[in-house]
Amino acid sequence: MSGLIEIVTKMSLTACIVIGVVLVIRALMKRFPRKYVYMLWAAVWFRLLCPVSIESKLSLFNLKPASEATSRVQNSRVYAQYVRSSAAERLIASEGHPSRVTEVSHAQAAVEAASHKTSIDPHMVIAAVWLIVAALILGYALFHLIRLHLRLRGARKIGRGLFESPLVDSPFAIGIFYPRIFLPTELDNGERDYLIAHERAHVRRGDLIFKALAVVAVAIHWFNPLVWISFVLFCRDMEMSCDEIVLEKMGEDIRKKYSISLVTLASKNTDHAYVVMPTSFSKSAVGKTEVKMRIKNILSFKKSSKAMAVATVLIVCSVLATCVLNACTVSDKTEVTTTKASSEATTASSPEETTVELTGEEYDPYAEEEFVSTNGELEDQLVYMVPVSDYPDSEREELVRDVSDVSVFEDADIREIAQDYMDQGYQIFDQQNQLSRHESLGDGEYMFKYGFNAFYFNDVQDGDIWYDETRTVWVYKMNEELFEYFIVGPASMCGSYDKPRDTVEDDGTVIRYTDSYGGSVAEFDRESGICTVYLQQNSVNQAGQMTQVDNDDIRDIALDRQENGAEVWTFDPDDWYYYDLFYEEEYPYGYGIQYSDYSDPDPIDGSYRAGSSFTVFEADEELFESLAACGYWGEESSRDDDGTVITLTMADTYEVEDEDYSVTYTCTLSFDRNTNLMTITDESYEFI
Repeated sequence: MSGLIEIVTKMSLTACIVIGVVLVIRALMKRFPRKYVYMLWAAVWFRLLCPVSIESKLSLFNLKPASEATSRVQNSRVYAQYVRSSAAERLIASEGHPSRVTEVSHAQAAVEAASHKTSIDPHMVIAAVWLIVAALILGYALFHLIRLHLRLRGARKIGRGLFESPLVDSPFAIGIFYPRIFLPTELDNGERDYLIAHERAHVRRGDLIFKALAVVAVAIHWFNPLVWISFVLFCRDMEMSCDEIVLEKMGEDIRKKYSISLVTLASKNTDHAYVVMPTSFSKSAVGKTEVKMRIKNILSFKKSSKAMAVATVLIVCSVLATCVLNACTVSDKTEVTTTKASSEATTASSPEETTVELTGEEYDPYAEEEFVSTNGELEDQLVYMVPVSDYPDSEREELVRDVSDVSVFEDADIREIAQDYMDQGYQIFDQQNQLSRHESLGDGEYMFKYGFNAFYFNDVQDGDIWYDETRTVWVYKMNEELFEYFIVGPASMCGSYDKPRDTVEDDGTVIRYTDSYGGSVAEFDRESGICTVYLQQNSVNQAGQMTQVDNDDIRDIALDRQENGAEVWTFDPDDWYYYDLFYEEEYPYGYGIQYSDYSDPDPIDGSYRAGSSFTVFEADEELFESLAACGYWGEESSRDDDGTVITLTMADTYEVEDEDYSVTYTCTLSFDRNTNLMTITDESYEFI
């Protein structure tokens, strides 16, 4: 049994790296179609369920971390002379982190200490606890499935694989070998058509099997918080991708009715079994929060272009290949040392350097990005770039091989920079690999042909919180016109540099753009003609998200809600869709939380009813009043102040572009003067 625990622990730790990569890629692809992003989760479930794989140099696990002697002050030329923005600073781990002691080492130490005090084998205790909890989770899932089957024995068959029952609150599909779709009664024909199309999309794509495997993975790795987070996001991407499939098939003109059905059925669905049961049209693991996100995705949906589809499939396939394969066995290991070039990169910025803050007056956080191509019309474009058509699809199947000797680079500047990154522990991929796999930066029709891609992964600690740190660097030869167009301009695929807190620094030789939202930095050296794009992402790993919350009152709320069965996760007010509210300066306080509450079980059937979704974060009264007046939640329609708590009812009605209907949004904002906590709840939508 102890051997099994070791295998499960190893699989879980390995999966953490894959989950970190998937979360980073998923965040970068948030504007891409969900049906492609959804495929990324296959790598996670494979790592969690399959203990063996094929060895290959393609594998992500071939990456070698930098030695402890490597300077963490300066890790790339991009950050030389660069004053970090407030948003980017939160992503960069502090210098001089101690080595991490793995969870396995802690467990072994605990076992050895216990063995001196008791005759009970601690390995067997750990194994028993793991097995009992896993069995309880699987038993919980099986209980709901059996109860659901018993409830639907009297369902009326209305077509092949289609059933109807008054006991069904929301359409869903069930069954692995003989999938069936169950519908509520009293649906009109139009609504019935797209609801059936949604569930059939689940069946055709094998979602019933994938979700069952995901539940098994959660049961096996219940001790790993990243697995639970992955399950929630997996369910979210699964439903949103099916929404997009239905809209592509039946046309965008059904968006209004489709959204109304989603809201209506979600309000009726009271069965708590949706977490582990089959796919359900209006429910998943995150309740009202997901319904809101799905509506937003539905209303903004547009069919993707061929270029977008090709780029997305390439990215997804690359991630799957690198994450599923195992690292090659090596006979020896070498230590990486810091070079003179990396130490020189810490030089302070020139006093003549100017920093210009972008105004952000035209910034629209929800603006649609459109594909733009120059067809080779920019000056010297074809000197530095090659057509995508020069590299047939068949070449994409070639293995990605990292560079062990930088002498393969003919250009002296490129060669020197590649050596710097290699000395810091980065894995270097030459440009021929990038071109053959269509992974070089460009606009979908042309790709840069001189340069390389570097990748680095490591665990870092910031205070008591451990992060999975991922750094990706692209280095290309080009001129300034191409840099302004393809890297920071209309054809950029590596970041956006026109947000309110973004900065531009120019000392006459080097021009540097900083994306304060995503943390990416794009730099161009006029003397060498070298463009460098740097992206760093830190995601919280097994230490747990709640360690990010410093406010004791918020932590108490989180613990209390978790003990009462609520889903709780951390929330950064300065991130995601709140960025445009705090764009003038960084949000002054720490992390908050979001959670979905549930009622007590029904005394008759034991089901749970979904309650309100809450967002709680720290504020002061002035900030609360500023936020209430900013217009994000609409206009204030009522106010109540008992001397301690201010309670506002907010409402906003807006027209849906190119449609003949409007949406009314309402919510409640409150502020407690004693705790200085702001709460957002009772969010709802009404279609008119």
